[in-house]
Amino acid sequence: MKITMFVNYADPQILPFARTLAQETEGNFTLAATEPFSKDLLAFGYPDTNEEPYVVRLYETAGPLKAAASLAETSDALIYAHCPGEYFDLAVRSGKPVFRFSQHIYRNGDLRHIPLKMKASYYLKHTVALKHKPVYLMCIGTYTAQDFSLTGSYEGRMFEFGEFPELLPFDFKPVHEKPCVLWANDFIPSAHPEVFPDLVRTLPDPMKHSLEFVMAGHGELLEGIRRDIEQSHLPIRITVPVCREDLHEVLKNADIYVMSSDYHEGWGNTLNLAMNFEAAPVVSTAVGSNKLIDPFRTGMLYEYGNTEALRERIEELAGSPEKTRKMGQLAAASLKKTWNGEVGARRFLRLAEALASGRPSPFEEGLCRRAEIITQKDRILASRKRH
Repeated sequence: MKITMFVNYADPQILPFARTLAQETEGNFTLAATEPFSKDLLAFGYPDTNEEPYVVRLYETAGPLKAAASLAETSDALIYAHCPGEYFDLAVRSGKPVFRFSQHIYRNGDLRHIPLKMKASYYLKHTVALKHKPVYLMCIGTYTAQDFSLTGSYEGRMFEFGEFPELLPFDFKPVHEKPCVLWANDFIPSAHPEVFPDLVRTLPDPMKHSLEFVMAGHGELLEGIRRDIEQSHLPIRITVPVCREDLHEVLKNADIYVMSSDYHEGWGNTLNLAMNFEAAPVVSTAVGSNKLIDPFRTGMLYEYGNTEALRERIEELAGSPEKTRKMGQLAAASLKKTWNGEVGARRFLRLAEALASGRPSPFEEGLCRRAEIITQKDRILASRKRH
């Protein structure tokens, strides 16, 4: 099967998936990049992976859309990921099976007050226009299926998926005299870094002194958070990674990882990295990647905005280092077994071949199974339910 993937550039979070597709199809895979590799990622130490041998740099051609149409014409199946909408329209017009990779679409989290104009637009574009087209939705985020189901889009054509940064080698998590609780993300409004100092304020004094608290990242809110920490005399250390290796070292030393983002966090690749390095994750139910967490087994969830629930999770883990260690190990194991690009690519190929032959997905669980509609309420309830 010959597959072409239209995407903005060869992002590190799709590389394991793309490389495995290129290998499994024996070279019959093309990643069609619509723009140059990210300058920010280059500055952070990533290589320009638009130079990979299976990448076609459409932005270097005289007519990118014409080149894309030619690729579509000679492909058996097409993937549309994050890039301009005209490439999706082109893929649909080709008549080939199209797999749209999508995070959740309603980013304010309030499904009761979605603007009617927005819902109407999604209904026309994804329900009416595609009703009889071979277009399938690969549900990246936890709430992707929920969001598209509100307009009846892709009914019976939604499948479970995710984002898969490279799994990095990691052999041993050292035992720390003072376990490290880490918040690592961009210091931007949607990541809500203010939650972490607020959390530390609420912890009992003995716990404040028995744990190490670290925040890592860049962004517009960094200096404000730094001032708050200094003025409140909170025992929080801030570090600013200058390259990806710096970030990896911070994550390797974390025993507990906190992600406090709101619904604008469409996925959250730092969670994958934290789990990779066996940190026990404590994650807001708003985060797009929260489906990586099997509550109270491979991590903990807390209801977005509920600082009291977050405090309870941290106190529970801090009071039981063995539980924390086991949870981190299970988190890493779940990535190696299920949530990775190699498994995703091989399963995707089997799904694409089945659908092209008029057969249903061959999977009843795991990646590429029929997507379950998971609601925000479902995950809030799951955050409280122990096995």
